[in-house]
Amino acid sequence: MKKSIFTFVILCCFVLGVANAQQWGIGARLGLGESTGYSLDVKKYNPNTNMEFIGTYFDNNNLELTFLYQWKTEFLTHFDFYYGYGASVGDYDNELGLNFDGVLGAEYFIPYSAFSLAVDWIPQFRLTPERKFINNISFIFKYRF
Repeated sequence: MKKSIFTFVILCCFVLGVANAQQWGIGARLGLGESTGYSLDVKKYNPNTNMEFIGTYFDNNNLELTFLYQWKTEFLTHFDFYYGYGASVGDYDNELGLNFDGVLGAEYFIPYSAFSLAVDWIPQFRLTPERKFINNISFIFKYRF
């Protein structure tokens, strides 16, 4: 079931991205921190904002889906700085988890290619099943289409 959801998301993003060249990105996240797992990252690029969707599968069979809304500004050629907020929902040991997330990061668009590299910090405030703060730093590699 979880693999079917990820496959559906990837196919939808690919179909929508064909009409809007260089407007979507899909890639993988390598996270460092308390909440490290295997993540699929999908980002919709707009002129001044981004919307990012992250699906994370943890080693202990937990799943988390995150939505982030971001404001961005170009601070150097091929570099974007972004910040924003969002929310995530997860299945943590068969308990529903609700979280409030922030994001602060930078993305480098590799010249003459469709790839980008990014690093970001996502502080997460877990509201349920237990209240706690989780600190995440991630490195992201994306293919833009």
